[in-house]
Amino acid sequence: MAQKLGKPEDTMKLDPEISEAFVRIVLSPDEVLHAIETPRDIDLVRRQNDERTKALLEGVKRAGVTTETFEVETPDGARLALRVHRPLVRQADGPLPCLYYLHPGGMIAGTPEGDDVQLVPLVRELGCVGTSLAYRLAPEHPAPVGAEDCYMGLKWVLTNASVLGVNSSLIAIAGVRGGGGMAASCTLAAVRDGIAPRFLLLRYPQLDDRHLTPSSRVSWPVWPHEVSVGAWKAILGDRYGTDEVTPYEAPGRAVDMKGMPPTYIDVGAMDTFRDDCIDFAGRLLAAGVPTELHVYPGCCHGFDLLVPDAAVSLTAGQLAIGALRKAWEQS
Repeated sequence: MAQKLGKPEDTMKLDPEISEAFVRIVLSPDEVLHAIETPRDIDLVRRQNDERTKALLEGVKRAGVTTETFEVETPDGARLALRVHRPLVRQADGPLPCLYYLHPGGMIAGTPEGDDVQLVPLVRELGCVGTSLAYRLAPEHPAPVGAEDCYMGLKWVLTNASVLGVNSSLIAIAGVRGGGGMAASCTLAAVRDGIAPRFLLLRYPQLDDRHLTPSSRVSWPVWPHEVSVGAWKAILGDRYGTDEVTPYEAPGRAVDMKGMPPTYIDVGAMDTFRDDCIDFAGRLLAAGVPTELHVYPGCCHGFDLLVPDAAVSLTAGQLAIGALRKAWEQS
């Protein structure tokens, strides 16, 4: 008699290095986020994010990179900080490639300062400009405010490319987690309006509010189904899960991918966003968009941020940076 198999999530195990570290850093019961249902839960997300950011920033080596803050004014009069990192020593003459990066935090938390951990060493290594925008967060600013802020920031960078020393034909848009969702939304809007980014880099992005896929219904470690649902409800309010939501708010809803730039996507096999990422990549490929997809076995949401020194984290980071470098070198 054939053995009855359980659900895939019942047979999956975390990568040993990820699992070991996960056990070490497990929070006290009152600090573990099981769902987002109240303002207190959102406050907890923000506090934990701020604490992680503070700890990580202590290890950032800033030699060789200069950081400035510019101001982006939105049509409704808001003034958003744009953090800009540039190399002190240029590897080439003329304007530089630019990574327009959008910070993580589920679209309800996070700051541009937290991106220094990724952007400062990347700017030093690749000799590019790196930017991060303080887009407005839900629920205080529900969708589409955050996504529109991100697109406005991109247009500001394009308009001010000469001031920033940026080659406007070599702008890559990137994001991680919630910032990945913002990056995808921003790119869709740019393509709609005839702007052609060089590259789109998405690392386990938050794409779809509907939770239609198998992985999106599982309570995986770090960002389980219940937390994902709560975050999207905070972002979309009463429109959550309805046909009123547009692809510029939840890019996983996008059907027409024609004109999208070459795209790189990676995600863990034990991530709520796994199947949405796979589906998004499939639609890009069907539209003829050069697309690279990596699904890492034994990895949960944010695995490389959780355990940056794990072998799989180092590999994932090297591949992502390599894809970005290649996109700029092929200009």
